[in-house]
Amino acid sequence: MRELPILPISSIGSLPKPPALFQAEMAPLEQQDRAWMRRSQEAAVADWLGIQESLGIDVLVDGEQYRRSMTTYFLEGWGCADIDPDPVWVLDNMYGQRAVIKREATAPRALLVDWYRFAASHATREIKVTVTGPYTLRDWVFDLHYADRRAAVLGLAAYVREEVHGLVAAGVRHLQIDEPAFVTRYDQPAELDVAVEAMQRICADLPPHVTVSTHMCYGAFHEVYPKMLELPAQVFCLELAHVAPEMLDILRRHPFPADRAMGYGVVDAQDPRVESVEEIEGRIRLALEYFAPEQLWINPDCGLQAVPRESAVAKLENLVAATHRVRQTLA
Repeated sequence: MRELPILPISSIGSLPKPPALFQAEMAPLEQQDRAWMRRSQEAAVADWLGIQESLGIDVLVDGEQYRRSMTTYFLEGWGCADIDPDPVWVLDNMYGQRAVIKREATAPRALLVDWYRFAASHATREIKVTVTGPYTLRDWVFDLHYADRRAAVLGLAAYVREEVHGLVAAGVRHLQIDEPAFVTRYDQPAELDVAVEAMQRICADLPPHVTVSTHMCYGAFHEVYPKMLELPAQVFCLELAHVAPEMLDILRRHPFPADRAMGYGVVDAQDPRVESVEEIEGRIRLALEYFAPEQLWINPDCGLQAVPRESAVAKLENLVAATHRVRQTLA
Protein backbone atom coordinates (compact mmCIF):
# COMPACT_ATOMS: atom_id res chain seq x y z
CA MET A 1 0.00 0.00 0.00
CA ARG A 2 1.36 3.42 -0.96
CA GLU A 3 2.71 5.30 2.06
CA LEU A 4 1.17 8.72 2.58
CA PRO A 5 3.47 11.75 2.39
CA ILE A 6 3.76 14.49 4.99
CA LEU A 7 0.69 16.77 4.80
CA PRO A 8 -1.48 14.18 3.03
CA ILE A 9 -4.14 15.67 0.75
CA SER A 10 -7.73 14.54 0.56
CA SER A 11 -11.17 15.99 -0.03
CA ILE A 12 -14.21 15.94 2.21
CA GLY A 13 -16.72 13.93 0.20
CA SER A 14 -19.12 15.49 -2.26
CA LEU A 15 -18.04 16.87 -5.63
CA PRO A 16 -20.14 18.62 -8.31
CA LYS A 17 -22.55 16.39 -10.18
CA PRO A 18 -23.32 16.56 -13.90
CA PRO A 19 -26.42 18.79 -14.25
CA ALA A 20 -28.49 16.07 -15.91
CA LEU A 21 -27.77 13.67 -13.06
CA PHE A 22 -28.59 16.27 -10.42
CA GLN A 23 -31.94 17.04 -12.06
CA ALA A 24 -32.85 13.39 -12.60
CA GLU A 25 -32.30 12.38 -8.98
CA MET A 26 -34.76 14.98 -7.72
CA ALA A 27 -37.59 12.94 -9.23
CA PRO A 28 -39.38 10.37 -7.03
CA LEU A 29 -37.64 7.00 -7.06
CA GLU A 30 -40.50 5.31 -8.92
CA GLN A 31 -40.15 7.84 -11.76
CA GLN A 32 -36.39 7.45 -12.20
CA ASP A 33 -34.75 5.50 -14.98
CA ARG A 34 -32.61 3.41 -12.67
CA ALA A 35 -30.44 1.90 -15.41
CA TRP A 36 -29.63 5.34 -16.86
CA MET A 37 -29.01 6.69 -13.36
CA ARG A 38 -26.57 3.91 -12.52
CA ARG A 39 -24.62 4.39 -15.76
CA SER A 40 -24.46 8.13 -15.20
CA GLN A 41 -23.41 7.77 -11.57
CA GLU A 42 -20.67 5.29 -12.41
CA ALA A 43 -19.36 7.56 -15.18
CA ALA A 44 -19.34 10.54 -12.81
CA VAL A 45 -17.53 8.61 -10.07
CA ALA A 46 -14.90 7.32 -12.51
CA ASP A 47 -14.45 10.83 -13.92
CA TRP A 48 -13.80 12.40 -10.53
CA LEU A 49 -11.45 9.62 -9.46
CA GLY A 50 -9.41 10.22 -12.61
CA ILE A 51 -9.34 13.97 -12.00
CA GLN A 52 -8.15 13.55 -8.41
CA GLU A 53 -5.42 11.12 -9.41
CA SER A 54 -4.21 13.43 -12.18
CA LEU A 55 -4.02 16.33 -9.73
CA GLY A 56 -1.96 14.32 -7.26
CA ILE A 57 -4.46 13.96 -4.41
CA ASP A 58 -3.26 11.32 -1.99
CA VAL A 59 -6.51 9.85 -0.60
CA LEU A 60 -9.41 9.95 -3.05
CA VAL A 61 -13.15 10.26 -2.55
CA ASP A 62 -15.81 9.06 -4.99
CA GLY A 63 -17.60 12.41 -4.97
CA GLU A 64 -20.87 10.92 -3.66
CA GLN A 65 -22.27 11.04 -7.19
CA TYR A 66 -24.96 8.47 -6.36
CA ARG A 67 -26.42 10.22 -3.30
CA ARG A 68 -29.49 12.44 -3.46
CA SER A 69 -28.21 14.01 -0.26
CA MET A 70 -26.07 12.99 2.69
CA THR A 71 -29.19 12.09 4.70
CA THR A 72 -31.81 10.90 2.22
CA TYR A 73 -29.41 8.48 0.53
CA PHE A 74 -29.02 6.41 3.68
CA LEU A 75 -32.46 6.69 5.23
CA GLU A 76 -34.25 6.06 1.95
CA GLY A 77 -31.83 3.30 0.96
CA TRP A 78 -32.27 1.49 4.26
CA GLY A 79 -36.01 1.62 3.79
CA CYS A 80 -36.78 3.45 7.03
CA ALA A 81 -37.86 6.80 5.55
CA ASP A 82 -39.97 8.40 2.88
CA ILE A 83 -39.13 11.67 1.16
CA ASP A 84 -41.16 14.76 1.98
CA PRO A 85 -42.47 16.06 -1.38
CA ASP A 86 -41.81 19.72 -0.52
CA PRO A 87 -38.20 20.81 -1.18
CA VAL A 88 -36.37 22.73 1.54
CA TRP A 89 -33.65 25.35 1.14
CA VAL A 90 -30.20 23.89 1.82
CA LEU A 91 -26.56 24.86 1.39
CA ASP A 92 -27.55 28.53 1.00
CA ASN A 93 -27.93 28.19 -2.76
CA MET A 94 -30.08 25.22 -3.75
CA TYR A 95 -33.19 23.26 -2.91
CA GLY A 96 -33.06 19.77 -1.48
CA GLN A 97 -35.42 17.13 -0.16
CA ARG A 98 -35.82 15.97 3.42
CA ALA A 99 -36.43 12.44 4.62
CA VAL A 100 -39.17 11.47 7.07
CA ILE A 101 -38.32 8.50 9.32
CA LYS A 102 -41.41 6.29 9.59
CA ARG A 103 -40.26 2.74 10.41
CA GLU A 104 -37.41 0.39 11.21
CA ALA A 105 -35.04 -0.35 8.36
CA THR A 106 -36.44 -2.81 5.83
CA ALA A 107 -33.41 -3.12 3.52
CA PRO A 108 -29.85 -4.29 4.19
CA ARG A 109 -27.50 -1.70 5.64
CA ALA A 110 -24.93 -2.29 2.92
CA LEU A 111 -25.34 0.61 0.51
CA LEU A 112 -21.66 1.53 0.19
CA VAL A 113 -19.69 -1.68 -0.26
CA ASP A 114 -20.55 -2.04 -3.95
CA TRP A 115 -19.68 1.61 -4.60
CA TYR A 116 -16.38 1.23 -2.77
CA ARG A 117 -15.46 -1.78 -4.88
CA PHE A 118 -16.38 0.13 -8.03
CA ALA A 119 -14.23 3.09 -6.97
CA ALA A 120 -11.30 0.87 -6.00
CA SER A 121 -11.40 -0.78 -9.42
CA HIS A 122 -11.02 2.65 -11.06
CA ALA A 123 -8.24 4.04 -8.87
CA THR A 124 -4.64 3.29 -7.96
CA ARG A 125 -4.60 5.31 -4.74
CA GLU A 126 -6.34 4.93 -1.40
CA ILE A 127 -10.08 5.57 -1.25
CA LYS A 128 -11.73 7.31 1.69
CA VAL A 129 -15.38 6.36 2.13
CA THR A 130 -17.73 8.91 3.69
CA VAL A 131 -20.71 7.93 5.83
CA THR A 132 -23.20 10.33 7.40
CA GLY A 133 -23.17 9.98 11.16
CA PRO A 134 -26.29 9.07 13.13
CA TYR A 135 -26.61 12.36 14.98
CA THR A 136 -26.78 14.33 11.73
CA LEU A 137 -29.04 11.70 10.15
CA ARG A 138 -31.56 12.41 12.90
CA ASP A 139 -30.98 16.15 13.23
CA TRP A 140 -31.49 16.96 9.56
CA VAL A 141 -34.69 14.99 8.96
CA PHE A 142 -38.22 14.65 10.28
CA ASP A 143 -38.85 11.74 12.66
CA LEU A 144 -42.27 10.13 13.08
CA HIS A 145 -41.00 6.79 14.39
CA TYR A 146 -38.72 6.96 17.41
CA ALA A 147 -39.83 7.85 20.93
CA ASP A 148 -37.22 10.58 21.39
CA ARG A 149 -34.04 11.98 19.88
CA ARG A 150 -31.65 9.76 21.83
CA ALA A 151 -33.52 6.62 20.79
CA ALA A 152 -33.41 7.76 17.18
CA VAL A 153 -29.70 8.58 17.20
CA LEU A 154 -28.71 5.29 18.82
CA GLY A 155 -31.07 3.34 16.58
CA LEU A 156 -29.52 4.92 13.50
CA ALA A 157 -26.04 4.32 14.94
CA ALA A 158 -26.70 0.59 14.71
CA TYR A 159 -27.40 0.97 10.99
CA VAL A 160 -24.30 3.12 10.42
CA ARG A 161 -22.23 0.56 12.29
CA GLU A 162 -23.37 -2.14 9.88
CA GLU A 163 -22.34 0.01 6.91
CA VAL A 164 -18.96 0.78 8.48
CA HIS A 165 -18.08 -2.77 9.43
CA GLY A 166 -19.15 -4.02 6.01
CA LEU A 167 -16.79 -1.51 4.42
CA VAL A 168 -13.91 -2.56 6.63
CA ALA A 169 -14.53 -6.20 5.72
CA ALA A 170 -14.35 -5.15 2.06
CA GLY A 171 -10.92 -3.59 2.59
CA VAL A 172 -11.58 0.06 3.38
CA ARG A 173 -8.72 1.65 5.33
CA HIS A 174 -9.96 5.26 5.44
CA LEU A 175 -13.45 6.06 6.79
CA GLN A 176 -15.01 9.44 7.38
CA ILE A 177 -18.07 9.72 9.60
CA ASP A 178 -19.67 13.10 8.92
CA GLU A 179 -21.29 14.90 11.85
CA PRO A 180 -21.85 18.53 10.76
CA ALA A 181 -24.75 18.83 13.22
CA PHE A 182 -22.36 18.30 16.14
CA VAL A 183 -21.13 21.90 16.07
CA THR A 184 -24.64 23.33 15.91
CA ARG A 185 -25.48 21.87 19.34
CA TYR A 186 -22.51 23.35 21.17
CA ASP A 187 -24.80 24.89 23.80
CA GLN A 188 -26.55 21.58 24.57
CA PRO A 189 -24.08 19.28 26.40
CA ALA A 190 -26.55 16.40 26.67
CA GLU A 191 -26.98 16.41 22.88
CA LEU A 192 -23.22 16.29 22.36
CA ASP A 193 -23.02 13.34 24.76
CA VAL A 194 -25.53 11.44 22.64
CA ALA A 195 -23.52 12.13 19.48
CA VAL A 196 -20.34 10.92 21.19
CA GLU A 197 -22.01 7.76 22.50
CA ALA A 198 -23.39 6.97 19.06
CA MET A 199 -20.04 7.28 17.30
CA GLN A 200 -18.35 5.25 20.01
CA ARG A 201 -20.82 2.43 19.32
CA ILE A 202 -20.11 2.63 15.60
CA CYS A 203 -16.33 2.53 15.97
CA ALA A 204 -16.10 -0.10 18.68
CA ASP A 205 -13.91 -3.02 17.61
CA LEU A 206 -12.61 -1.40 14.42
CA PRO A 207 -9.16 -2.77 13.55
CA PRO A 208 -6.19 -0.46 14.21
CA HIS A 209 -5.24 -0.17 10.52
CA VAL A 210 -8.47 1.77 9.81
CA THR A 211 -8.15 5.54 10.02
CA VAL A 212 -11.40 7.16 11.16
CA SER A 213 -11.99 10.80 10.27
CA THR A 214 -14.92 12.98 11.16
CA HIS A 215 -16.09 16.16 9.50
CA MET A 216 -17.87 19.05 11.19
CA CYS A 217 -19.11 22.12 9.32
CA TYR A 218 -19.59 25.82 10.04
CA GLY A 219 -16.07 26.69 11.18
CA ALA A 220 -17.06 27.01 14.85
CA PHE A 221 -14.92 24.23 16.26
CA HIS A 222 -13.89 26.44 19.18
CA GLU A 223 -17.46 26.05 20.48
CA VAL A 224 -17.05 22.27 20.87
CA TYR A 225 -13.33 22.05 21.63
CA PRO A 226 -12.03 20.13 23.53
CA LYS A 227 -15.37 18.27 23.86
CA MET A 228 -15.09 17.05 20.27
CA LEU A 229 -12.01 15.02 21.23
CA GLU A 230 -14.35 12.56 22.93
CA LEU A 231 -15.40 11.44 19.44
CA PRO A 232 -13.44 8.27 18.51
CA ALA A 233 -11.78 9.75 15.43
CA GLN A 234 -8.12 10.06 14.54
CA VAL A 235 -8.59 12.93 12.05
CA PHE A 236 -10.88 15.93 12.58
CA CYS A 237 -11.74 17.64 9.27
CA LEU A 238 -12.82 21.24 9.91
CA GLU A 239 -13.74 24.39 8.00
CA LEU A 240 -10.78 26.66 8.71
CA ALA A 241 -10.20 28.57 5.47
CA HIS A 242 -11.51 31.78 7.03
CA VAL A 243 -10.78 31.09 10.67
CA ALA A 244 -9.47 34.02 12.69
CA PRO A 245 -6.19 33.43 14.55
CA GLU A 246 -8.03 34.35 17.74
CA MET A 247 -10.26 31.31 17.22
CA LEU A 248 -7.22 29.07 16.98
CA ASP A 249 -5.82 30.42 20.24
CA ILE A 250 -7.97 27.92 22.13
CA LEU A 251 -5.37 25.39 20.99
CA ARG A 252 -2.78 27.19 23.10
CA ARG A 253 -4.94 26.80 26.20
CA HIS A 254 -5.89 23.20 25.34
CA PRO A 255 -3.14 21.77 23.09
CA PHE A 256 -4.31 19.38 20.40
CA PRO A 257 -3.39 15.81 21.39
CA ALA A 258 -0.29 14.46 19.73
CA ASP A 259 -2.08 11.25 18.74
CA ARG A 260 -4.80 13.07 16.78
CA ALA A 261 -4.65 14.79 13.38
CA MET A 262 -6.36 17.84 11.93
CA GLY A 263 -7.84 17.88 8.44
CA TYR A 264 -7.32 21.60 7.93
CA GLY A 265 -9.72 23.25 5.48
CA VAL A 266 -7.85 25.70 3.24
CA VAL A 267 -10.31 26.49 0.42
CA ASP A 268 -13.88 27.76 0.67
CA ALA A 269 -16.42 25.13 -0.40
CA GLN A 270 -19.24 27.63 -0.93
CA ASP A 271 -17.49 30.40 -2.89
CA PRO A 272 -16.76 29.68 -6.57
CA ARG A 273 -13.77 32.06 -6.47
CA VAL A 274 -10.57 30.08 -6.89
CA GLU A 275 -8.02 30.89 -4.21
CA SER A 276 -4.47 31.47 -5.43
CA VAL A 277 -1.67 29.08 -4.62
CA GLU A 278 -0.10 31.79 -2.47
CA GLU A 279 -3.32 32.32 -0.52
CA ILE A 280 -3.68 28.62 0.20
CA GLU A 281 -0.01 28.32 1.10
CA GLY A 282 -0.48 31.08 3.68
CA ARG A 283 -3.33 29.14 5.28
CA ILE A 284 -1.23 25.99 5.49
CA ARG A 285 1.61 27.91 7.10
CA LEU A 286 -0.83 29.38 9.62
CA ALA A 287 -1.92 25.83 10.46
CA LEU A 288 1.71 24.87 11.08
CA GLU A 289 1.85 27.46 13.85
CA TYR A 290 -0.64 25.34 15.81
CA PHE A 291 -0.03 21.77 14.62
CA ALA A 292 3.01 19.63 14.00
CA PRO A 293 3.43 18.69 10.31
CA GLU A 294 2.75 15.06 11.23
CA GLN A 295 -0.67 16.08 12.60
CA LEU A 296 -1.92 17.85 9.49
CA TRP A 297 -4.03 16.71 6.58
CA ILE A 298 -4.88 19.29 3.91
CA ASN A 299 -8.40 19.44 2.47
CA PRO A 300 -11.17 21.81 1.36
CA ASP A 301 -13.47 23.24 4.02
CA CYS A 302 -16.33 20.94 3.04
CA GLY A 303 -17.61 18.97 0.09
CA LEU A 304 -17.29 20.97 -3.14
CA GLN A 305 -20.67 20.01 -4.61
CA ALA A 306 -22.03 23.57 -4.30
CA VAL A 307 -19.47 25.20 -6.62
CA PRO A 308 -19.20 24.81 -10.42
CA ARG A 309 -17.15 21.90 -11.67
CA GLU A 310 -14.43 24.14 -13.11
CA SER A 311 -14.07 25.93 -9.78
CA ALA A 312 -13.85 22.65 -7.87
CA VAL A 313 -11.10 21.34 -10.15
CA ALA A 314 -9.14 24.60 -9.98
CA LYS A 315 -9.45 24.81 -6.19
CA LEU A 316 -8.11 21.27 -5.83
CA GLU A 317 -5.32 21.95 -8.32
CA ASN A 318 -4.13 25.01 -6.39
CA LEU A 319 -4.53 23.18 -3.08
CA VAL A 320 -2.17 20.47 -4.32
CA ALA A 321 0.33 23.01 -5.65
CA ALA A 322 0.35 24.96 -2.37
CA THR A 323 0.81 21.78 -0.34
CA HIS A 324 3.76 20.72 -2.48
CA ARG A 325 5.39 24.12 -1.89
CA VAL A 326 5.10 23.70 1.85
CA ARG A 327 6.27 20.08 1.73
CA GLN A 328 9.50 21.20 0.05
CA THR A 329 10.31 23.49 2.98
CA LEU A 330 9.62 20.65 5.46
CA ALA A 331 11.83 18.10 3.73
